[in-house]
Amino acid sequence: MEYTAHITKAGDTWDYLAYIYLGDALNITPIIEANPLVAIRTELNEGITIYIPIFDPQPLLDYNNLPPWKRPQ
Repeated sequence: MEYTAHITKAGDTWDYLAYIYLGDALNITPIIEANPLVAIRTELNEGITIYIPIFDPQPLLDYNNLPPWKRPQ
């Protein structure tokens, strides 16, 4: 898996990073799992390098599961 690095600033939180990088403030689990040595606190300390997993974009719809008449031509 690939990661991007984020250096924390004053006020950064796990949910803020999830919102900024993953688009969902509730999706903090992948970020926490990628940073097992970082304490889980309400607010992150300034100057910590946090690794954010980079996910391959997933198609919104699997056309193979659609009936033939609904599939794009």
